[in-house]
Amino acid sequence: MMRLLLCIGDEPETGGFIDPASGGSFSIRGHQVALIGASAYCNACNSTGSIVKAGGPRRPWHRGVEVAHDGDIVLCKCAKPPRMIATMQSTSTNDDMIESRGEVDDYRTGHVHLGDGPGHFDQAFTLKDRYTGQPLAGVRYRVQSATGVIHDGITDAAGQTARIHAACAENITIHIQH
Repeated sequence: MMRLLLCIGDEPETGGFIDPASGGSFSIRGHQVALIGASAYCNACNSTGSIVKAGGPRRPWHRGVEVAHDGDIVLCKCAKPPRMIATMQSTSTNDDMIESRGEVDDYRTGHVHLGDGPGHFDQAFTLKDRYTGQPLAGVRYRVQSATGVIHDGITDAAGQTARIHAACAENITIHIQH
């Protein structure tokens, strides 16, 4: 699906702003591009959260970070993460290929039919040694979500956790247990 790229100055649907310091070094029609992971302030819950992907797998990259798109969400303190709305420019778009994930009703309302396959926000993580960068194989871990759900496990030979299933994007904390 063709989606507009986000820029500094675009807002969450709840009102707010993207932190100008978290933009990329290139601009579209004079507006600095916004990147995944950028900080955005939400007026509804008066908190700051990161912009995360909501949509298809195909994105342009800038200096090793994916560019944010219209419809991506902010992980603030709201019960339902607000979507970002692109209003600063109307010319730069990207086909994010969300159709490859299933049948799309309307990404603006969040109606994406994914069938019986894995959840849209399912994720596995590779744990690595902070000094050597080598995968941490056979290490016990605990993943805790913002909603309090806890997953315990042991990393595989490649240092990867089990796949964590989620119905929506959420903040998590990973604890390595000794």
